[in-house]
Amino acid sequence: MENSKDIKTVYDIIYICSTLKRVGPTNQTLNIIKYSPYKEKSAVITIFKEDDKDTMINEYKKEGINIISLNLNKKKIFSAKKKIRKILEQVNAKIVHSYGIIPDYFAQKASKGVCEHVITLRNFPKDDIFTRMNFAPACIAYLLHIKTLKRAHYLVTCSNTIKEKMNDKYKIKNIQAIQNGVDINKFKRINNEEKNILREKYNIKNQVVFISTSSFIPRKRIDETIQAFIDANVKDSILLLLGTGSEYERLYNKYKEIKNIKFIGKTNNVIEYLQLSDVFVSTSESEGLPNGVLEAISVGVPVLISDISQHKEILETIPKVGRMYKLGETKELSQYISDYKNMIVLNDKDYIADTELNMIRMSEKYVNYYKKILDRKENAKIENQNK
Repeated sequence: MENSKDIKTVYDIIYICSTLKRVGPTNQTLNIIKYSPYKEKSAVITIFKEDDKDTMINEYKKEGINIISLNLNKKKIFSAKKKIRKILEQVNAKIVHSYGIIPDYFAQKASKGVCEHVITLRNFPKDDIFTRMNFAPACIAYLLHIKTLKRAHYLVTCSNTIKEKMNDKYKIKNIQAIQNGVDINKFKRINNEEKNILREKYNIKNQVVFISTSSFIPRKRIDETIQAFIDANVKDSILLLLGTGSEYERLYNKYKEIKNIKFIGKTNNVIEYLQLSDVFVSTSESEGLPNGVLEAISVGVPVLISDISQHKEILETIPKVGRMYKLGETKELSQYISDYKNMIVLNDKDYIADTELNMIRMSEKYVNYYKKILDRKENAKIENQNK
């Protein structure tokens, strides 16, 4: 991990995030860098100190990506602009690319007159912010973020759905949609023998395995997943719940006595849990373009998902990989869970490889987007010189 005082390398692209916490956006940013020709000239600035138990920093380091940590706390957060600007000037950055409310705000301020600034928006702000914070701080964060997004010269959304919603709600026109992609080299199918070995490893016998990898936050509606599973009462079945969040303790205490519901919590073995499962379930009411759904499809697990626009966007691209139920209709979801045997069984065909939903295509699109920005800047420079 580099110290900002010791930076001598020139980096073309600087990515800025709060931390490298093990969540979808952190994984997507790694994917963007990993398959980019700018990889050797890319670095990541993290604003806050990492949580050693919940970070992807080692995955970044394994790829040879330099991390520049500011290690700020909330009291020192307003020094972020000055520190980021100094780094951007030191490394002669051409583009700074941020995601998240705080990184977007300070990256926009720090990059002014220094380099170009790209924001990736990974959720619809109103749906996301007000389900993660108390009302008063949520209002402040929401207004700040919308103001930042409206000022952005280069705004990318992770799905066509979010682009359309931003346009409709806030009349923001200068948006490019680049859909999330899954690492098909990492999230791979396994054969039945390998699946049985994994099930033995996790002490899962001849059970029908339903799985959810959603965070335990209100908009994910984990309660709906659990209740539908209970009502379905599928013989010899088990529900695996991966992840944590504000709703975890409440739901754990409510359902902990039910033996075939397993609260796994945060884990580094998401791939293995997906590979040993039979059906993936998501009851979310809002998403960006959900990584969990893409990852399940990539390993060959059919998906049973709510009928929100972001889920529809996936099934429009890959139409034969699952079913949708009407959000909030727990009874309908329960019926589909009961009818799991008639879910599409995904064969050896790689449904994602030839679509826009794999990380290689996603990275290529970002590279092309960066090139257009830099070409535009160079052309403007030439025009000014010729005046």
